[in-house]
Amino acid sequence: RKGKEMAVAVGNFWQKGEVFVKLSVQDLDKKGKYTVNSSENYSLGVFSGAQLEKGITVHVGALRWNFLAICPGAQTKGKVITQSAMSDLMKKRLSKIRKAAAWEEKYWQQTQSEEAADTPVNDFKAVYELNNSGVSLKAVKVSGKDYLQLGGKEYTALLDPTSGGRIASLKVKGKELVHSLGFGADGFWAPAKIALNVDRGFKITEMTKEDNGIRVELTRTLSNRDRSTMAGVCIVKNFIFKAKGFTVKSTLTNNRPAAVTFAYRFHNLPNHLSTVQGRVHFGSKSLSRSQALKIARFGKAVELIDKAYKVREFLPVSAGEFVLRLSGLPDLKVTVGGVKPYGVIFWDGGTFSTMEPVFTPVTLIPGAKAEFIMSMAW
Repeated sequence: RKGKEMAVAVGNFWQKGEVFVKLSVQDLDKKGKYTVNSSENYSLGVFSGAQLEKGITVHVGALRWNFLAICPGAQTKGKVITQSAMSDLMKKRLSKIRKAAAWEEKYWQQTQSEEAADTPVNDFKAVYELNNSGVSLKAVKVSGKDYLQLGGKEYTALLDPTSGGRIASLKVKGKELVHSLGFGADGFWAPAKIALNVDRGFKITEMTKEDNGIRVELTRTLSNRDRSTMAGVCIVKNFIFKAKGFTVKSTLTNNRPAAVTFAYRFHNLPNHLSTVQGRVHFGSKSLSRSQALKIARFGKAVELIDKAYKVREFLPVSAGEFVLRLSGLPDLKVTVGGVKPYGVIFWDGGTFSTMEPVFTPVTLIPGAKAEFIMSMAW
């Protein structure tokens, strides 16, 4: 509002069709006269304040805004479309609008059904508590969502099987190390046609005491809803939580009828890289944030990885353990193994940077498998 004038924005975010809506305006002089003009070079005419409070019919096209100026007086601009003409127009087009709405409702129900069939169901109520070598496991509900909570004397982790089988929270000595989107999510960096972060549900297939800690196994077979070019590849993730760290091993088996070639990555968003003061130490070399996509390489260049995206910086570093460091947080030490590691991707922009160990490309013939390992310790 500005004085006695008013601007109203009516938006239609529906892709499939136009809409007719009732616009009601309060707090006007009921006996006063007001003109309603559209930004689309027509007018809806002149109305009393009482009529505008009761409501008038307004039209908005598909994926459009209609900006209306409501001003005291009777100064219409452009062609006047009366409420009677608007009503006739709505009646003529209503059948087509309803047909589009019915199609969309059917499509929504179909996709919901497909999504449900593609989402493993885990019975968190059946999860039994485990304790081994100072590490515990139990099912918890946080903000209405189910997680597996694992922890030791120094830390608590929330493992989320329903959203990519990732660690959604990791608090060490009371400090949250996860920025967002978690640790240990599976992903594919290259080739571009299969680039993917796996964020759909995993099935909890095993929980057991093992190796001075607790092991949790999660399984998902990729589907067309993940990526059609990888549908049929099975991911078995084994998390082993110990007193001062954890290891995640993702074993990928190609159950497709044809061979697949890909460069695998673990996707992580650490709080250590949520400010420009964060550093990653590769031996004597230190990497800082620079608002650029960069790859710290352990060895020779591989075109499939380097040219998948527009990488601004390539940094030669030594292979082995590297350390994330930020004042106020415990150091996070990271090692990778299994398939030969290629390096670490840092997708730096906005308020955070990713930290993504990436592995040399592999080709899996039908039935073949490959293992990718990442460990984090503090």
